[in-house]
Amino acid sequence: MNRGTVLNVFLGLVLILVFAVLFAAGLGAIAFAFYVIDLAAKRFLPGLPHSSDLEFYSLLSLVWLISGIMNLRKRLWRSAFLSLATIPAIVSVWLANPHSPAGRDSFWSIWIVAILLATAQKSSVPRSEFFLGAAIVSVILALNTGLLGFGVFAHAAWSCTVVAAIALFVIPLRRIQSSNESKHPATPSAA
Repeated sequence: MNRGTVLNVFLGLVLILVFAVLFAAGLGAIAFAFYVIDLAAKRFLPGLPHSSDLEFYSLLSLVWLISGIMNLRKRLWRSAFLSLATIPAIVSVWLANPHSPAGRDSFWSIWIVAILLATAQKSSVPRSEFFLGAAIVSVILALNTGLLGFGVFAHAAWSCTVVAAIALFVIPLRRIQSSNESKHPATPSAA
């Protein structure tokens, strides 16, 4: 190996090390912020249940708030409504009754909210996706506040919500696939 190769390898290792240190410092800053929020919640709200989840739900709510404000500034009313309506849905998941099918113990509740975020980030949300997203937010709020009870009807509504969220995820994928197929029609192969 000549001197230039050794120097390039050494500089590459130094750059990787600097990046790793900066990345670790960023993760440490985020962890410290979560620790401070948790400590403040335990200090000022001692009776608060599940304060360890507070940081996560606060971060999600902040992301949706920023998204909603950005959509309002761009005059994307449907996207802004979905972004801002998702914040009470997140809070209701955190404060939900333990018997609620859409509460903290539900695997699907956070993923459904994530699908809503992906839908709300579009430049213009089609009406079908908007109404489906609004219905999902409404059902999550109704379930977690106990308006639908905790019996069979609530579980049926939750099951329909999961199916609607999957449809909300599949509709744009199908639309993209059909637009790609119309742009690039299949050519017959030469025999």
